[in-house]
Amino acid sequence: LFPPTVLLFLATVLLFPPTVLLFLATVLLFPPTVLLFLPTLLLFLPTALLFLPTVLLFPPTVLLFPPTVLLFLATVLLFPPTVLLFLPTLLLFLPTALLFLPTVLLF
Repeated sequence: LFPPTVLLFLATVLLFPPTVLLFLATVLLFPPTVLLFLPTLLLFLPTALLFLPTVLLFPPTVLLFPPTVLLFLATVLLFPPTVLLFLPTLLLFLPTALLFLPTVLLF
């Protein structure tokens, strides 16, 4: 059993330094990791609080979207006939204004 025992001992001795170094690195990385976790936790709370009203506002926004689209379409459809009505109104306004002037002068 001596040769394999010596080999195991040598392997253990060789593995010991990197294991110790890894342990030290882990211990050294632990405090900054904890320090980073605290602001992350502090930022999470307001983010979560902002998320709640967004979620609450989402359903009514979705419900308001179709009627808004329908109103926009109606406005677009009503625009051309409104413009067409405006033209004869403008044409009628001119003679009416011309008739109004002598009426005012005669009054």
